[in-house]
Amino acid sequence: MSRPPRVDEGEPVSIVAVVLETLAPSWARLRGTLLVLVPMLIVLAIWETFRLPSPAIACFLLLMMARADAVSTVSGSLTAAIGVSLGSLISVFVLAASLSQPALRIPLMALMTFTTMLAVRATTLGPGAFIVGFFATYGTTEADELLGIAGSTAGVANTEGFGRPQIAFMPPEEALLHSALWLVAVAMGPALLLLLVNRLAGTDPLRLLAGKVRARTEAAVAFCENEPGAIDRLHAVGREGIGPLLDLIGLSERAHDRLGLHEVNARIARAFGRLILLLVAWDSARADLAGADRPGEKPFLLAVAAFVRGLQARLHPPPRAQDAPPALCFPPEDGECLLEGALVSLAAEIRTVLATLKNAEAERADLLSRDLGRRPGERVSKPLFQPNGFSAPNIQFALKVTLAVMSCYLIESGLDWQGIGTCVVTSFFVALGTVGETVHKMTLRIGGCLIGATLGIGSILLLMPSMTGFGQLAVLFGSVAFAAAWIGLGSPRVAYAGWQILLAFGLTTLQGYGPTLDMQTARDRVVGILLGNVVTALVFLFVWPVRVSDAVRRDMGGAFDLLGRMMAIEDTQPDVQRRHRDEAELRDQFVGAVTRAGGVIPNDNFEPHPSGTSDGRLGRGALTRLSRLIVPVSVIATDGVEPSVREEIPEAAREQVRAYHRAMRDWFSAVAAWIRSGEGDSALRTTLPAPPALDEMPDRLPEPLARRVRGRFALYTLLHRQIDDFLDASLPQSASASPTPSSRRSVSLAAG
Repeated sequence: MSRPPRVDEGEPVSIVAVVLETLAPSWARLRGTLLVLVPMLIVLAIWETFRLPSPAIACFLLLMMARADAVSTVSGSLTAAIGVSLGSLISVFVLAASLSQPALRIPLMALMTFTTMLAVRATTLGPGAFIVGFFATYGTTEADELLGIAGSTAGVANTEGFGRPQIAFMPPEEALLHSALWLVAVAMGPALLLLLVNRLAGTDPLRLLAGKVRARTEAAVAFCENEPGAIDRLHAVGREGIGPLLDLIGLSERAHDRLGLHEVNARIARAFGRLILLLVAWDSARADLAGADRPGEKPFLLAVAAFVRGLQARLHPPPRAQDAPPALCFPPEDGECLLEGALVSLAAEIRTVLATLKNAEAERADLLSRDLGRRPGERVSKPLFQPNGFSAPNIQFALKVTLAVMSCYLIESGLDWQGIGTCVVTSFFVALGTVGETVHKMTLRIGGCLIGATLGIGSILLLMPSMTGFGQLAVLFGSVAFAAAWIGLGSPRVAYAGWQILLAFGLTTLQGYGPTLDMQTARDRVVGILLGNVVTALVFLFVWPVRVSDAVRRDMGGAFDLLGRMMAIEDTQPDVQRRHRDEAELRDQFVGAVTRAGGVIPNDNFEPHPSGTSDGRLGRGALTRLSRLIVPVSVIATDGVEPSVREEIPEAAREQVRAYHRAMRDWFSAVAAWIRSGEGDSALRTTLPAPPALDEMPDRLPEPLARRVRGRFALYTLLHRQIDDFLDASLPQSASASPTPSSRRSVSLAAG
C-alpha cells in the first residue's frame, strides 16, 4: 500500500538561538516598545487613581492592539474597541433572555462560539469577527459569577445583624449591565489612548516601506557588482517575498491619501520581486558556464545595477526639489549579445522586467505630478466570504473550538470554581488550523503564563509588603511590561509568549486597587490557563486532527499542479499579452502556496509523527528546492519568440517542443499525486522527460534566433538540474538514484 512522504522539518531550532533572536536589540523595536509602554503606564495610573475595574485586561489589550506602524495600530485599536462594544452588547441581550435559564444559556453560548469561529475562517472579517464573538461568549460566562455575587452577604453597618444579600443593593440584571458597560470602558479607554499616541508619534508605514525597498535595491546592486556575501542577501530578500511590500504599500497609501496609486505601486512591487528571483536564478545558471568565457555578463549586470540605483532614487527622491531624478537607462544590447546559455533567456526576461518598472514609475510620477493619486474616498472592496469558506475543514474547525470552549465551561461550572474562568479564554486563543500550530501556541501560552505568574507571585511575596505608593507599583509593573512588550513586538514565532507574560503578571498583581497580598487568585488563573491548554490540545489531537503534514502536502501538491499549468500555458493561451497575465496569476498562486507551506512546516516538531508514512521526506530543504523551480518554469512560459520569426523553426520541431511541455505538465501532476498519496514514487525518476536536445535543429537559423533557441535549451537544462535536486532531497532512498541519460526520451528544441 502506498504511503505519502513524511513531513519532517529536521532538527528543531535551538532554544538559545530563539532567545537571542527574541532579545535582539534594534532602535525600531525600542521605539515600538516605548510607544506601548507609555500609554500602558498612563492607563495604569488612571485605573488605579479612579479605581476602575480590570486594569490588567486594559494593559493587555494595549499590547494586543499594538503593531509596527501607526496605521495598523490605529485601525486595530478601532476594530478592538468597536468589537468589544458589540460583543458586550450581544452578551447583554443573551443574558437578559437566559439569566434564569442555564439550560438555554449553554446552547446559546455554543451557537455563538461556533458562529464566531466559522466567521473567522469563512469570511474576510478576520480579527473583527473574532473579537465580537469572543467577548459576546466570554461576557455570557459572567452570569454565574453575577448570580453568586447577588446571593452573597454584604454588610450595611459594622454589625453582623445588618448583613443583607447583595441582591438587595443591585439586582443581577443591573449588575450585568454595569459589568458590560465597564467592559466597554476597559476596551475604549486604552484604544483611544493608543490611537492618540500613534497619531502623534507612531511610525509612518512609508518609512518602513522605504526600508524594505532599500534592502532589496541594495541586495540587487550588491549581487550585480559581485560584492562578497551578496548572494546570501539576495536569497534573504527573495525568501521574504513581496507580501510585506504589498501590505506596507496599502498602509502607506491609506496614511497619505494616495489610494489612486495602489495599482501602479503594486505593479512596481511585483516587478521588483520578479527581478530578485531572476537574479537568484542567474547565480544558478552561470554555474553551468563556470569554465566558459562570459565577456558580456559583467557589463550587463553593472547596467542593471545602475538602473536599480536610479529607480530607488526616483521612488524616494532627495529632499531638494531642484535635484533632477536620474535617468533610467537600459543595459546595452551589445553586452547582452555576448551572453550564452540560460543567461540569454534570463537577460531577456530581466530586460522585460526593467521595462515594466520604467513604465510603472513613469505612470506613478505622472499621477503624482497631476495629483491624481490623491483619492481618499476610494476603497478597494473585498468580498465578504472567502472562496470555499463553508467547506468541511472550516466547519470542523469551528465545531472543534466549540467543543473545547464548552468543555472548559462545563468543567468550571461543574467544579463551581469560578477562579479558573481563564480556561475558556485559553480555548479561544490557542485554537489554530493544525495540531502543530495549536501545540506551538499552547507552549508559548503555558511558558509565558508560568513566567508571568512566577514573577507576579514573587512580587507578592517579596515586594508588595513594602510597597506604599503608586510610583513603586509603576516601576515594578513597567519593568515587566517593558520586557513583555519587547518580546511581544518581536518574531511571530515567540511574540505570543510576551502577551502571556504581561497578562499573567497583571492578573496576579493587579487584582484590586494598589498592592495585593492575595495569591489564591494567581493560583486559580494559572490553573485555568493550564486546563484550557490541555482540553484544547486533546480536542485538536483526537477530533478531526489536521496535522502539519496534511497542510504541507496540500500546498506543495498544489504548487506542482500550478507548475504543470504554467508549462502548458503556450498551448492553452496563444495570445502573448494574455499569456503574460495568466503566468503572473499562476506565479502569485504558486508563491502563496509555498508561503503557506513554509509558514506551518516549523510547527512539525510540536506534534507526534505517525508511523504510516514512507521514507520520502518533505522538509525545509525540499520546500526551498521547490520554490526555485518557479523561475525557469515561468520564464519558459513567457519566453516564446515573436510570431514573425516563429515560422523559421520547422513545424515538426515546434510540435516536439509542445509535446515536451505537455509531458512535463503530466509529470508535475504525477509529482503532486505522489506528494498527496505516496503513489508512483518509484517511477518519478524514469518518467521524467529528458531536456530537449539541440542536435536536430537546423543550422540555417539566423544568429539572434539561434541564441534564443540555445537560451531556451539551457533553461530546460537548468530546470531539470533543479528537479533532480528536489528529487534527491525528497524521494525515498530506494528511488533516489538518478537514471542514466539514455533511459530518458529526447525531444528536439524549438522556441515556440
